[in-house]
Amino acid sequence: MEEGEDVFAVRKKYLEKDLPKPTLVEAFEMFIKNEKECFKGTEKELNEKTIQKWYYSRDHIKSFIGDKFKLRDIKKGFERKYFVHLLQSGKMGNNHAIRNVSYLNSVLDYCVMERFMEENPISLKTFLRDQPKPIVYLSEEQVSVVENIQSVDPYFNECRDIFLFMCYTSLDNNEIQKMDIEQHLEGNCIKITRGKTKHRSLQIIPLLPKTRLLLEKYNNKIPIHPTYRINRCLDVIETILKLNFNLSTKVGRKTAGMYFLINDVPLAVVSRILGHKSIVTTQKHYADVLDSLLVLKSTKHLMQ
Repeated sequence: MEEGEDVFAVRKKYLEKDLPKPTLVEAFEMFIKNEKECFKGTEKELNEKTIQKWYYSRDHIKSFIGDKFKLRDIKKGFERKYFVHLLQSGKMGNNHAIRNVSYLNSVLDYCVMERFMEENPISLKTFLRDQPKPIVYLSEEQVSVVENIQSVDPYFNECRDIFLFMCYTSLDNNEIQKMDIEQHLEGNCIKITRGKTKHRSLQIIPLLPKTRLLLEKYNNKIPIHPTYRINRCLDVIETILKLNFNLSTKVGRKTAGMYFLINDVPLAVVSRILGHKSIVTTQKHYADVLDSLLVLKSTKHLMQ
């Protein structure tokens, strides 16, 4: 009271004198532990990759304010200073930095729930994510060129075929490696579950004639090569095609999505083929391309 506090503030401090008052870093660790224990054994159980992201985020906040920073010292505007620190560290871009600030926001919400703080003083409203990068993909003519590229190196040819399998199916390399065609082939479709633990969805992929030929070529067992080796092969193919973008395994999945869209497969069906949890996800990723396709199809009769 001699320091100017009113009687109600003094009473509150006295009643809460025995409550734990963790530092911000300790609060991070308590939050992670709570999340791990809360969902253990359920469909929402955190996988190791997600848990590791939270620990990385804890390390980032630790590098910013150290071990001893108290929760009561977090004031409005703290999130902006942290955001700038993340950008200036040179380790992440805009969207990655925003994600880490959102992790901090979740921890502070937890602190309010546990009564370590009266309110969460930070806000995410001032941050704007970068717009998605334009989709890059191979045209049907370019895929045909890739099909005819041959090498004396058998590893190169296998890596080329793995990439072509991606272009025909939209599967990525990890999914191809886990695929058991006897288990996942149903009629003329490949059915495989994809996605993270909490957001898994069924991917239903039509078995195109070229897909079937590749499976027959390798006796239903697509070769397995690490992604870095496939990308080395694609560096060569990129030069042959004279592309103005980097050709990587990710382009294979986008090429498949675009192939189905260009050939008038409904968006809802393409979403199911790609294994997106929601059609909104497909619209977001292919928004610019969908607009262009719509304009071209709507004005096709005027071009004749």
